[in-house]
Amino acid sequence: MKHLHRFFSSDASGGIILIIAAAVAMLMANIGVTSGWYHAFLETPVQLRVGALEINKNMLLWINDA
Repeated sequence: MKHLHRFFSSDASGGIILIIAAAVAMLMANIGVTSGWYHAFLETPVQLRVGALEINKNMLLWINDA
């Protein structure tokens, strides 16, 4: 627990997590078994509704527009 606290307290922790997430995503997209799951996840519809405002996009568009 002490190691996790120290890791997340460091300035580099966000960058390290981002690099690991990108590497995992590239592996999942290119390995035959997980490729279908990865692409299905990216096509998952996500809806945001606040009052009369409604935004419907798939997960890939939310990720790219973030």
